Amino acid sequence: MVGVIGLTACGNSTPSNRRIAEDIIDSVDGLTDIERECMHRRLDGYTDEQLEIINEQNKNVDFETENPDASPEWNEFVDDLASCQGVTSLPSESSVPADSSGPTETTASTVPASEPAGSTTA
Repeated sequence: MVGVIGLTACGNSTPSNRRIAEDIIDSVDGLTDIERECMHRRLDGYTDEQLEIINEQNKNVDFETENPDASPEWNEFVDDLASCQGVTSLPSESSVPADSSGPTETTASTVPASEPAGSTTA
């Protein structure tokens, strides 16, 4: 189910990669509202440039095969969204420090780690 999110999110289409991913997250059957919100927050942690890089790296991958040869960044992106499955609560946005979500300048060309957007680590 989540693999499809990434697959279509990085396809060649007129809408942006972000818009496609958002639409897919909203249309996946079986997700709770909290799981959807978690995925949207995770997606918000990616820059448009990162999504474009993932798209470019994987635009010729045949995702219809059993084991598609996708990039590590693709796999991290899908795993990041998939980690929202089973989530039952989210931290409030107001309790999250402004600098704790999303990739840093030094990681702008890579996919962020698989931590919930807005989570904090010590």
